[in-house]
Amino acid sequence: MLTKIAFAVLALGAIALPHAAEAKSARCYINTHGYFGCSFRSLGADGSFLIRGGDVAGFSMIMMDSGFASGFERFGSRNVPLAGTFVRDGGDPACWNNPELGMKVCAW
Repeated sequence: MLTKIAFAVLALGAIALPHAAEAKSARCYINTHGYFGCSFRSLGADGSFLIRGGDVAGFSMIMMDSGFASGFERFGSRNVPLAGTFVRDGGDPACWNNPELGMKVCAW
C-alpha cells in the first residue's frame, strides 16, 4: 500500500512540475550587442525565453500579455529589469522592440 502511495505522489509530481526546455543553438541580435551566436531556451508555453551568448550573460523576455513582454538583462549575479515594455515586431515575430529604450532583441 505504501509503495502505491509513494508511486502516485511521484507520478503527480512529475506531471505537475513544468519541464524546462533544453537550450537550442540560435542566431541572436540585440542592437546594443550586435549579431551573435546564442543559446535559446524556452521558459514556458507562453513564449517567455532566455538567450545567452557572445558578451550577453543572459537576456530574458517574460511574456506579460499576447505581444507584450518585460525584459531582464543579467549583469554579474543580478537580473536587472529593463524599463518599458517590449512589443513583438509586426514584420518579424522573432524580434521584440522597446520604444522607450530604443532597443531591439531578436532570436532566430
